[in-house]
Amino acid sequence: RCEILDVNALEWAQTFWGSPFNFYLDKLDQTAKQLAESTGERVQLVGHSAGGWLARIWMGDQIYNNRKYGGAGITSCLISLGTPHYSLERYPFGRVPESREGESVGLDARAKGSSLWFANSRYPGDFHPHIRYVSVCGRSVLGRRWELGVSGEEAVAFSSYEANCGDGNVWGDGISDLGSACLEGSQHVILDGCLHSPTEKERWYGSSKYVQNWTKFLD
Repeated sequence: RCEILDVNALEWAQTFWGSPFNFYLDKLDQTAKQLAESTGERVQLVGHSAGGWLARIWMGDQIYNNRKYGGAGITSCLISLGTPHYSLERYPFGRVPESREGESVGLDARAKGSSLWFANSRYPGDFHPHIRYVSVCGRSVLGRRWELGVSGEEAVAFSSYEANCGDGNVWGDGISDLGSACLEGSQHVILDGCLHSPTEKERWYGSSKYVQNWTKFLD
């Protein structure tokens, strides 16, 4: 049985102005717990892009913006698809620090203002020993700084990679660079030619060409 979270663009948009990600985590919490209860088995998570590092927060047992999720106890596997686990978040348009409440003392300023770095601070790498972590990333676009002769795809990739890792002239899936997408301690799966988004239906993580390369890790 498979469940897909129903999340819309308007819900995502609020995070651009510093809102936390409880809207997503609450949906994941309800869906995963209902699935685990109905099947009697631990859930296996597949998170695309930010969904991969958000799943790491949900699995954790520390308070995030007044909520404690603790999903690791009902989880056996996390597969992240093109997730920028280590993004520097140096976006060209800037980034508004988040405003969250009720969290433990001792968080550094970076983790207080960024949910991604909350995940990396509190649950680094393959944090939960009983959970299988698999990091999947496409190797399809070499980022190139915009100039005459550079394609739009290459230029977009350069800007995105540079925001993630500080170097735009690297390989990745067109949005996430390989280095940012490979979570420490996880199994790494590199898919040649795979793109981040379904703009080309046969060249992204969910296409028939690539899907069996990562679903084989599901029980």
